Amino acid sequence: MFAIIDIETCGGKFDYEKSRITEICVVLHDGLQVTEVFTSLIIQGVI
Repeated sequence: MFAIIDIETCGGKFDYEKSRITEICVVLHDGLQVTEVFTSLIIQGVI
């Protein structure tokens, strides 16, 4: 079983203090096929 994780951010590599995570995706793979997918948009500062 493998977990493939993708994190999307805004901002640049030279402006890391203002960079924010905007989306997270996790895909579970058993070696033959995708078994589960989780994805979430993130709006920081909003509760």
